[in-house]
Amino acid sequence: MLQTIRVSSDPNAHRYVIKEDAARIKISYLHLKQSTIQARKLQRKAQIDVLEAAIDLEDLLYSPGIDDSV
Repeated sequence: MLQTIRVSSDPNAHRYVIKEDAARIKISYLHLKQSTIQARKLQRKAQIDVLEAAIDLEDLLYSPGIDDSV
């Protein structure tokens, strides 16, 4: 586009753009990595909550007041 309007840029401008793109990609990758770590933590917590709820329910069903000696 710049060539069509006859604006020239020197090699330093090109290097700067490449450097800035690399920095943006690195930051984006770090954000993505952080979000996947948080997602895994939330998934583990949800699984633990489900297991704890099942254990609590089992304790209610098989409490000492119920005879399950069949």
